[in-house]
Formats: sequence, structure tokens, C-alpha cells
Amino acid sequence: MSQRLDLPKIPKVPIVKRGPRLYAFGKKQEHTGGPGEAPPGFVTPKTSATEWPIYWALSKVLGTPAADKVRSGPFYGGPPHWEYQSYLDLGGWKKTNYDFVVWQPNPYTQPVAIRIQTEWLHSFTSEQQHVNDRLHRARGEAWFDVVDIYDYLYLGDPSGQAAILAVKYAMNLIEPPSPIYTHAVQRVRV
Repeated sequence: MSQRLDLPKIPKVPIVKRGPRLYAFGKKQEHTGGPGEAPPGFVTPKTSATEWPIYWALSKVLGTPAADKVRSGPFYGGPPHWEYQSYLDLGGWKKTNYDFVVWQPNPYTQPVAIRIQTEWLHSFTSEQQHVNDRLHRARGEAWFDVVDIYDYLYLGDPSGQAAILAVKYAMNLIEPPSPIYTHAVQRVRV
């Protein structure tokens, strides 16, 4: 007589989620990609929503603030690596404001001051504003490498990749030509 041997039970394959469970239908969806809209508290009388994609991109590139905290205020940037809306003393001049300052992008350069140049406030404006922008840049270039990022380069990209590229270019001191001086924008005479 032969004795019957029972084989060990094979564990069952986990059930694959299907339908509504697969897509978490009915659950509140969180923002998962790209910068999205500026979070509450980011836009103030001194800041704008066009600065948000660059803030988000700097946090992605430099890792501060952490991804789970980037949409939470207060919005100071990611000290000590970079700051947002930095009011800086430029050696005897009145304090001036740069949108972003990256304190040490690499060991061989000065800090990088990034200015966001919007079409409304910096391109399609008066000659006096153009002169003020040039003076602001010239004053800062003794202490910083000043780089302009133009808003038309990244605002149409919901994925945020254009903003990340703009930030990486700025940190490497690669700057697109100004639309004012390439005559892509006509000066407004007031």
C-alpha cells in the first residue's frame, strides 16, 4: 500500500485591483505632478503667481523644501541653499529685492540672483522701466551673478519641465536673450 503525500499549499496570487479600486474612484485626489496652481498664501501684494513654477522647480532641483512641504507656507525658499524674495544690502545702496537667490550653485561661482521677467511688468512697458531694470541688474552684479528668467519660457508647460530647465540654465548662468534687445518686443512710449 502506498501512502498518499500531500503537497504543500501554494499561496494564492494576490488579487489585482480592477475598476474603481484600481483608480481610487471616489477618493479625494491630491495634486501629483507639475507645479499646479500657486498654493494659498503664496501670492501676496509683493509676489505673483508667475513666480510659483520657479519656486517649485528650485525645490525639485535643490531638494529643499522637501516635496511634502513645498506647498505649505511660509514661503521663504529652501534656506540655507536658496531664498525666495530676498531683500539684500548691496554695500551702501538701499536694500534691493531679488526674486530668488541661490547661495552656492557650485564651489566656483558667486551666488546667483534670479529675477523673473514678466511680459506685463518688464517687457511691454515704458522705457523708464527698462532703464530701472538695467540699473537694478547692474547694481547687483558686483555681489551676484544676476540671471533673468522670462515667464514666457515656462508658463505654458503644466508638467513643470520647462521651469526645471529654466532653473538649471539659470544656475549654470545660461540666459536666453532678452526679448527687448532682440527686438521681439517693441518698446512702449509713454
